[in-house]
Amino acid sequence: MRASTEEQRGTLITQKDELEAAGSVRVFVDDDQSGMSNMTDEGTAWQELSTVVQPGDRVVVISLSRLGRENHELIYAVGQLNKRGVSVWTLDDGLIYDDINNETQILNLNIKSFSGTSEVLKTRARTKTALKLRSAAGMKLGQEPKLSRSHVAYIQTLYAEGHGIKHIAGAVKVHSKKARQGDAHQPDDCSKGAQR
Repeated sequence: MRASTEEQRGTLITQKDELEAAGSVRVFVDDDQSGMSNMTDEGTAWQELSTVVQPGDRVVVISLSRLGRENHELIYAVGQLNKRGVSVWTLDDGLIYDDINNETQILNLNIKSFSGTSEVLKTRARTKTALKLRSAAGMKLGQEPKLSRSHVAYIQTLYAEGHGIKHIAGAVKVHSKKARQGDAHQPDDCSKGAQR
């Protein structure tokens, strides 16, 4: 399983339920990972899966997109598993990939992986166009900063004074709570609250 965005994290439970209903014995999750990065980085679910699967095993995925984002990643993942005698079953379409020499499976894999890549490319293009239009219209882009300039200056001061990260985090957290409650304390007042 893989969740690419914050919104998709909620679907992890649903994905896990579907995989278990299909008979999965063990579920591997790559949180905040996607594409080739989960295939090459150490300590990821892909690496763990690769060390656990044995010839004759079947890897069950909700869809091919859960193995990777782009067509070459999907073809690589399925190919690597098949070479080791491991089949891949995709629940969304009921297809099983177990023979890298089967023309029908190769064709299905390429079509499915291309359609996923095509959707990713279309989404990127739409996003890029929307950002350009908003920027041209003078709209401010990006997220609001989490910390104000005074917070950043206060943090830098505490760090320069030799305070540790726990102290600094505590001081900023105290100020943030007070600021949300409508308290007009300045960052300097936080040091008093954090030392209580």
